[in-house]
This record gives sequence, structure tokens and C-alpha cells, in this order.
Amino acid sequence: MRTFVKYLIAAALLYANTAIAAPPQASIPNPIKEVTPFASADELSVIGFFKFSCPICRNYHLPLEYWGKSLPPEFKYQFYPVIEGDATSAVSVDSARASMFFWAVERSGNRMQRAAFADNAYEVNLDFKTQDQMKSWADAVKKTEIQGSKFLSAWGEEEKVWADRAARQAHYKPTVTPTLVICGKWMISPDSTNGDQYLFMQLANGLVSKCMTEKGIQYRKR
Repeated sequence: MRTFVKYLIAAALLYANTAIAAPPQASIPNPIKEVTPFASADELSVIGFFKFSCPICRNYHLPLEYWGKSLPPEFKYQFYPVIEGDATSAVSVDSARASMFFWAVERSGNRMQRAAFADNAYEVNLDFKTQDQMKSWADAVKKTEIQGSKFLSAWGEEEKVWADRAARQAHYKPTVTPTLVICGKWMISPDSTNGDQYLFMQLANGLVSKCMTEKGIQYRKR
């Protein structure tokens, strides 16, 4: 199975955006979904859609964080919490809360504080008795030692741009988490590699390399 998945990845990279006609979809399923960029900034970025309530996301979070730091300096990696609907098709309060806390921490905390909050937030979502309580989320921030006034200021700024963040998700329409959108052109998830994390990271690397080639960017270490 691992060899077969490697074949699928190689085939997808070979046939994506070329003038050569690809074999029928039935013979070589493409693990890569092609998309269009929401904004020009997305063309040199990797967006990682995730949920704090997703156990698979937790397993991928640290590897993706380290991988994002290793990308060439021209690229930006950004985690992006998914906003969900509830039974009435309105925005889920839980997902909206998680999103606002995440972005306020992103704006007000340093790298170590952001990583600490992510750990705390995943823990909050493991406890179904406390995940819908504002105090649990406030405590997750407090443990990071982010200055309270900085966090509240960041919260106010995030309220102004929240609609734009929701619009970016609506544009790409991720259906599973985690999902990566690479260069605003390709969307992949662990389903693309049958759950194989190593192959998933290889596929992500391959697409970043393809993006660099298309844009004429030479590889440089950070």
C-alpha cells in the first residue's frame, strides 16, 4: 500500500499543470485538489486548516509547525482554525470562540507563547465538560503569560478582520482537517496519502518545490 501511495503522489506531481494528457482518473486517482488563490499573498504561503477538537490535527500540529519554519524565506506558513456551522447552519459558537482566541494569541504572543497556547487549547478540547466555557479558554491564554492588555487589544483588532478570515475559508472550502493549501493552487490532506504522515510531508515538500520552480525562486535556507 505504501508503494502504491508513493506512485499516486509521483503521478499527481508529474501530470499536474502539464500539456501532457493525464491517464484516466480511474487509473491514477489524483491526491491533489487544484484551487485558485483567495488573495495574492496566498501565492507564496501555505495555509494549514485545522481544528483544536481534531485528534489528527494534534498529531500533525508539531510536525507542521517545524516544517513551516523550514520553508524558504519567501514562503509563509500559517495555521488557520476552521469555523464550522451548527445544526441550524449558523456559525458554531465553539468554533468561533476557538478561532477568535487563536487569532488573538497569534497577534499578541511570541512564538513560544503561541506554541504553549496551542498545547493548552488541544487539552481544553479533550475535556468535553469545559470546552464550551470561556474560563477554560481564558485559562489557556493565562498559562502562556501573554500580557492581558496586549491580548485584549489583539482581540479587538481581530474582530475587525474576522469576516475576511471566514471568507478565505469559504473560498477554499476545506472538508477535512488538517488540510494544507499550498501557494493558493493545491489542496491536500492526510487522506491524500491514506493517512501516512511521512508521505504527506513529502507531498507537501514536492508541491512547495513545484511552486518555487514555477515562480523562479532559488532554494535558500532560512
